[in-house]
Amino acid sequence: MDNEEKKKNIAIKVICVLFSLGLWLYITNIENPIKEYKINNVPVEIINEDVLKDSNLTLMPNQTLKINVTIEGPATEVYKVSSDQIKVAVNLSGYALKKGENKIPVEIQSYPAGISIKNNDFLRVAVNLDTYAEKNLPIQNDINIKTKSGYYKGDIEVSPSTATISGAAQYVDSVKTVRVSTDLTDLSSDVSTELKIEAFNADNNQVTQVKIFPNVARVKVPIRKGKLVSVKVPTTGSISNNMVLKSVTPVNKSIEIIGDESVLNSINEISTDPINLTNIDGTKDVSVALKIPLGVRAVNNERYVKVNVLTTQYVTKDITVQVKEKNTPTGLTASFDKGIKITLRGLQEDISALKDEDLGNITAEADFTNIKEGSNTVDYTISNLPSKITVQAKNPDKLTVTAKKAAQ
Repeated sequence: MDNEEKKKNIAIKVICVLFSLGLWLYITNIENPIKEYKINNVPVEIINEDVLKDSNLTLMPNQTLKINVTIEGPATEVYKVSSDQIKVAVNLSGYALKKGENKIPVEIQSYPAGISIKNNDFLRVAVNLDTYAEKNLPIQNDINIKTKSGYYKGDIEVSPSTATISGAAQYVDSVKTVRVSTDLTDLSSDVSTELKIEAFNADNNQVTQVKIFPNVARVKVPIRKGKLVSVKVPTTGSISNNMVLKSVTPVNKSIEIIGDESVLNSINEISTDPINLTNIDGTKDVSVALKIPLGVRAVNNERYVKVNVLTTQYVTKDITVQVKEKNTPTGLTASFDKGIKITLRGLQEDISALKDEDLGNITAEADFTNIKEGSNTVDYTISNLPSKITVQAKNPDKLTVTAKKAAQ
């Protein structure tokens, strides 16, 4: 096929298209026949929704009500109509409504002139209803607060303290908590703000299908300056005679307190209630109340501190020592029981620390300068006792010494 034939074919096709277009224009503008045309997804407005409460009902949320409308009229008119030119409403008043799906007739309120609604008497829309429910819940706060170094948050105030949840029972029943949440950082002064109240189910998923009244809460966060002060633990009474109090020490020797700066400046230590030593029967940890001054409070609302009361006790240890004699008069011999028992006394840790060499260094010595022939009672002395160790008892307390003339 040469170029001349190709040009002829293209020309024929163009002429056919132009002829068809002209015929269509003639029919639609000169003849203008009556046509039916379907308009899809025409929005439906709901009116008189308030009557649902009289029947303890409410609309299920997230419903988009739309219908398809068939219109009729001259071709030049029907093809110009769009869905937003037709106003359709469903009137909830005057019907016996129930929970679930309700097929309700719609009303065509307005439409363009020159057309008619073909299926007007048969138009219905499905409206889903549920039982109306409401309940009150306390407003929780999920506010993450970070302060500048040396500053601490006080008790967060949320006002109001409760919110009303209302709507379809299916969703209202699923709500377990309502709360406000946000992140506040680098704080060094009081904060007052409004936060949106949100509803959550048992799985901590947000429930958006309910109404919340009020929908915002006023949140106040007081920020206070802190100060580190020492903890002082007073005592009363006396510890048992057989015991020694070594120390009374709070586990945390200092605590952080917060409050108005003018009050903090006058406080350098916090005392506890006194510990009665009469009731102490050994080393133990005791929980004691802090005496917090007015106008301040401990960080984390601490009200008690743990105090370690360290005690020890006196114990005894029996050992046997050989008595050495000295200054026995010339011409006499002395006989006596050289092995004596002595009872050492000291603090438990000092007695426990004694080694064999410490015990071996302890000596007993008796001075026989004044003995005479026959029976004598002689005292003896204990020497080289370890530091902090005393003699509580000697057995025998004195020696019985028998002196005889020495053999010639």
